[in-house]
Amino acid sequence: MSILELFKKETLLKQVVTEIDQMFAKNKQMYKSVIEFMFNNKPIVIDISKEDKELNQFEIEIRKKVFEHLSINPSKDLAFSLIIIDVARDTERIGDYCKNIYKLATEFPNVKKEGKYWAELKSMSDYLEKLIENIHLAFRDANQNLANQEIANYRKAIYLPAWELIKNVANDNSLSNQETAVLILTARYFRRISAFSINIATSVVNEFPKIRYTKDNNDV
Repeated sequence: MSILELFKKETLLKQVVTEIDQMFAKNKQMYKSVIEFMFNNKPIVIDISKEDKELNQFEIEIRKKVFEHLSINPSKDLAFSLIIIDVARDTERIGDYCKNIYKLATEFPNVKKEGKYWAELKSMSDYLEKLIENIHLAFRDANQNLANQEIANYRKAIYLPAWELIKNVANDNSLSNQETAVLILTARYFRRISAFSINIATSVVNEFPKIRYTKDNNDV
């Protein structure tokens, strides 16, 4: 039985599944908006701060509902309840880093998004958009194949390239201090978004004690 099927059996937990789905939807909208703003100067039509606060509230409400469910049924669905709390936390954290990217872009508007480093970051951002979508699908549908695919690919696709970019930028004396800071912080934020996304993927394929760890027991 999938996580989704299990939670749909209970009214409170059915509400939780719906709220997790709404959190994913907000994350995807926030991420796409801030990336288009950063790389293409496209005006943002949503209130990023408001969206972030709503994600925070979703997480709080999910904790309340799970706690209420366990209070009524203390021995029932414990592992799944703990998993859903973890997923809500990681989903909320993705929103935090979308907000951080937006703040970075607004605070340093004069940094030109040109050159090889920005091209590398743009490629990473495109991958991240697909990753967030696929993690949503994997969790919603309990798709272990899709989750395992993303777990297997993310280090090569973004985690290691982002770290390599950070090292190269730190040693590149041709860059201004502002450009160095923005490039490094953006790469770090991308790494964190990928890590929180993969945390969610591990909840699809691992038992609760091994969430946040890959099959070789390395942390995400």
